[in-house]
Amino acid sequence: MKRQFFTPGQKVPDTGIYFAKHHGHKLAEKFVFLKGGRFPHCPRCEQVDFELLQAAPYIFSDPDFCVRTRKESPGERDDERLGKIV
Repeated sequence: MKRQFFTPGQKVPDTGIYFAKHHGHKLAEKFVFLKGGRFPHCPRCEQVDFELLQAAPYIFSDPDFCVRTRKESPGERDDERLGKIV
């Protein structure tokens, strides 16, 4: 698989974990980016490359996690709804 790098301002092609590689002032870091967003600029070095390490779906794009199955009463907290004692 050919490695593909992205630069600040480019559109994020896939949701997932990306490696941000700075040039000179900072060690590489891992970040989660969402598809359709833009890769940010680094105000310090202005030279940062992004590489997709692993594509992964965004949790709230999954139907099981983004849709409520019943109406909650006003002011009902998740821990009360789930029957947990606080």
